[in-house]
Amino acid sequence: MFHSTQRIRSGDLYQTLGVDKNATQAEIKRAYYVLAKKYHPDAPANRNNPSVKEQFSQIAKAYEVLGDEKRRVSYDKYGNMEAKFDPEELFNQFRSDLGIDIFADNDEDNTVDIQRGANVEVSINLSFEESVTGTKRRVEYKAQDRCSNCNGSGAVLGSKVTPCPVCKTVGYIKTGSGIFQMKQVCGHCKGYGSVIDTPCAPCLGRGTVEGQRKLVLPIPPGVDTDHQVRFSGKGSVSDRNSNKPGDLYLTVYVEKHPLFIRKGDDIHVNVQATMSQLALGDLIGVKTCHGEVKVNIKPGTQHGETYVIKGKGVNSPERKKGNHVIHWVLTIPFVLNADVQAMMEQYRQDEPESLPISKREIGYLDKIKKKIKFWKKKKK
Repeated sequence: MFHSTQRIRSGDLYQTLGVDKNATQAEIKRAYYVLAKKYHPDAPANRNNPSVKEQFSQIAKAYEVLGDEKRRVSYDKYGNMEAKFDPEELFNQFRSDLGIDIFADNDEDNTVDIQRGANVEVSINLSFEESVTGTKRRVEYKAQDRCSNCNGSGAVLGSKVTPCPVCKTVGYIKTGSGIFQMKQVCGHCKGYGSVIDTPCAPCLGRGTVEGQRKLVLPIPPGVDTDHQVRFSGKGSVSDRNSNKPGDLYLTVYVEKHPLFIRKGDDIHVNVQATMSQLALGDLIGVKTCHGEVKVNIKPGTQHGETYVIKGKGVNSPERKKGNHVIHWVLTIPFVLNADVQAMMEQYRQDEPESLPISKREIGYLDKIKKKIKFWKKKKK
């Protein structure tokens, strides 16, 4: 792992964290928490602001020294010292020590939501065309459904359900104070907010049992292999009717196409054409994922040239439409009839052998074009 090294000047560190030289370790830690949360490059507000990276690095440098008692004493005494650290590693260690999500909203952070239904993942196969244009797919999967025996309450009918005296029905308790306050699942009620005298036997007091789901779901255009499509609330139902269902994630595998190759949102394909088509031009039908398109081959088209059909590639609703890119491939017949063979022999006699290969190739099809016209007139 890369570790940057920089000499730090006296007086910079306390100013960087905005604390007094007599600040306690708790005050230094609090200052670092606030600043790191504000200037971290991954914070939602900073995703399009590259300048915060340097600010975040300076904050990390200051905390690495001042957050360590021995290094702080040395810094206060000698002023200059080397700081060797990885800002991201330091930040992750700090977050790990706290055991919280530093980017979470103040009202929701650090809560372990034990009542929320579990997410469900299902894999599906799509044809190449389906992944490009979108489709509907019938999906069968297992998930937790509401227990019919207790109607999802988790308690035997008529059994007493008592509000939790420890957490006062909220399902969690608070520990710590200030910005370091955290929420933990209540151990008395296991996060449910209530205690059941006689749990339901089929669901063991959870209010849910495993069931089989069958749904027809829309698959948006533009998905690719390993792409996950999320369906909110289609996962397992939540315990004890807490109304927090999980999500369903469809993981996509796209089958390979015998002709088409996807590159980003563009689709590439090799299309074979004869010498006469490339030399003289032609109008042909080309298959795309959106149907057949008529394409004009320009006279003198070279082997390997490309032709772009705009908007006929991947049509993702979140991005600009991709294109269908044709790569022309010259096909040479294995057997020539007498007339064509004579024409080619005549062309070979006229071909300037002394020219460099690259120059010969440039005008190759143009010469074929002239010869074809010549032999057609001669036959008439």
